[in-house]
Amino acid sequence: MDIVNLTPHDIVIVDNFTHDVIKTYPSKGNARISVLYMEKENINGVPIVDEVLGSVYGLPEKEEEHYYIVSNIVKAQLPDREDLLAPVDFVRDMQGKIIGCKGFRR
Repeated sequence: MDIVNLTPHDIVIVDNFTHDVIKTYPSKGNARISVLYMEKENINGVPIVDEVLGSVYGLPEKEEEHYYIVSNIVKAQLPDREDLLAPVDFVRDMQGKIIGCKGFRR
């Protein structure tokens, strides 16, 4: 099985208990969703908008023996694509920065 990371940053899988690095998937692209913001009102000069999600781009067609790591929002936009993996159970350092995740959801 080939797993390709289509997020803009490396994905690090860490051990559930020790947080040691198990595997790193380097970024190989950036599957994204187009977004349109429509202003609904303005409060004290600050626009209040609705977010409208558009189509996904930067994602190859489904291929046998291939999985693609994408963001959770891309995965949610394409629930029927069983070849998409999204990071879950993020692990953070003492400053709150994400240092990895414990796995993927399909």
